[in-house]
Amino acid sequence: MRIMGKYIKRFIPEILDWKFNPKGISFYEMSYIEGKNLDLNNIRDNRFLTKKLCQILSTLYESSLKNNEKENLNNLVIKIINKKLKPSIKESTKSINNIFKDSKFINLEFTSELTKELDKISSNNNLWRNHNQCLIHGDLTFENIFVNKGSMKLIDPLGSTMDIRFNRSMDQLTTPIFDFGKLLQSIVSKYESWAYLGQSDIEIYIKNFSIEEEISKIEKSINSHNVLISFFKQYTEGNIINDGLFSLAQILIRVCPYRIRSNYTHSGIICLLKAYSILKYLNN
Repeated sequence: MRIMGKYIKRFIPEILDWKFNPKGISFYEMSYIEGKNLDLNNIRDNRFLTKKLCQILSTLYESSLKNNEKENLNNLVIKIINKKLKPSIKESTKSINNIFKDSKFINLEFTSELTKELDKISSNNNLWRNHNQCLIHGDLTFENIFVNKGSMKLIDPLGSTMDIRFNRSMDQLTTPIFDFGKLLQSIVSKYESWAYLGQSDIEIYIKNFSIEEEISKIEKSINSHNVLISFFKQYTEGNIINDGLFSLAQILIRVCPYRIRSNYTHSGIICLLKAYSILKYLNN
């Protein structure tokens, strides 16, 4: 947060205390800020808020941009798949099976298909090609964007901690595609609408979940946010939508074990189902 404050001080709360733990839980004690979380309705219906967010991010990115050269990060895609995603799926599947070992609540056979979809993605040489490198927020979901009468504040950054090249460092330069993926976590996967549901509601959500229906909604969800697409496109070359969707899929898979360890096992299952739907969409 203090690093971001060098560039966008007006758009973050005052830091009262903080502790960064590269191997555990980090925390910030921030000054109180008034406002509400950004949500799908107000960002879809209020172009001013979308443009405001883009202006803040532009200031952060442009002020910290690594020269103006773009770097091919396709190898990073493969490293994330092999070092993070496949182990996360294996760990999550084992944990979920242990939790539901005496129940027929969920059939996890789809997780082997999820791994196969990752293998297909690994051969896509067009993903994450030629991206700019700069400081990013790193956890840019709607939960971390506060709005109040036209003003906007960003909270709880993670920086470049999802970029496995930097050992969970917060202040390294990396691709803004991680920020775009986090926004899509709210826009496409609609994370906030199901992540904290009560047990009975979330069990109904899982039982009614349809991969085909989920795939059919992806394109419509993302194409309704053209301002954001145009903004992030300037920092990449290639298909920004596909790059962003893979960023979202890898986020959901990596979040799953944390949801399970936090006793939100059902939402962890949805993370995997959503990621599977996105990868099938990308591969087809």
